[in-house]
Amino acid sequence: MDLTNVKLELDDFNELRDLVRRHTGISLADNKVDLVKRRLTPRMRTLGIPSFRAYIEYLKSGHQQEILSFSDAITTNLTYFFREEHHFEMLSDLILPAFAKNHGRYKPFRAWSAGCSSGEEAYSMAMVMREFFGMSGNVEILATDLDQNCLRSGRDGVYRIEQMDKVGQERLARWFMKGKGGRDGFVKAKKELVNLIKFERLNLMESWPGVGQFDVIFCRNVMIYFDKPTQKRLVERFADHLKPGGHLIVGHSEMIQNMSSRIRLLGKTVYEKVG
Repeated sequence: MDLTNVKLELDDFNELRDLVRRHTGISLADNKVDLVKRRLTPRMRTLGIPSFRAYIEYLKSGHQQEILSFSDAITTNLTYFFREEHHFEMLSDLILPAFAKNHGRYKPFRAWSAGCSSGEEAYSMAMVMREFFGMSGNVEILATDLDQNCLRSGRDGVYRIEQMDKVGQERLARWFMKGKGGRDGFVKAKKELVNLIKFERLNLMESWPGVGQFDVIFCRNVMIYFDKPTQKRLVERFADHLKPGGHLIVGHSEMIQNMSSRIRLLGKTVYEKVG
């Protein structure tokens, strides 16, 4: 089906925006018409749906699997290993040593990668934690996202070699296996990393059953897609799930220091729970 010239009318765009917000919490700006068209056209082509109006009606008619595919198509998945590297330096040089000093190296250290995409952030965290605690360290990483395809990629732990630039040769050799034959050009995370991470689908706008308490939460470049009231609610909820003295790490453009009296800025968008 050729949808090259299909139009996304303003009324349809606004209705799709409402659906996006309802199902993902993301607030799309007025200038995202082309983005929505580009990301949803493949879904319409797959389903044989000729117009955005017909696609909206299809979504509203109770097709839950398509709601998931719709959410996956809209959410962004730009990520790479050791993105915003200073956060991982803070983790290795400040957060983990403080934890070890206060609790020892064998008490469970729990971390959450909220909005983990295809797992690069979670595996970056896992490398730092393995290197600090050693193989006997008790580390648990929860990695959550809306996108089921990304979660499958994270569970597989397979990445293209060109994605590993910021990992470095020493870490690459220590923590990944290079593919051979048909897997040439790919690497796979070793079980020493994979076993630390639990990948689960979770919508930040819904309840978080069984999530528990964490020593550090990474939620980077996620809240920029939410409006201010939603950001504030999320920050308060994250504070609820941080242990005393735990840390919340957000993206470089996410300014949240005035959104909760329960966190204080340590520097470079790293926050500590107080009280």
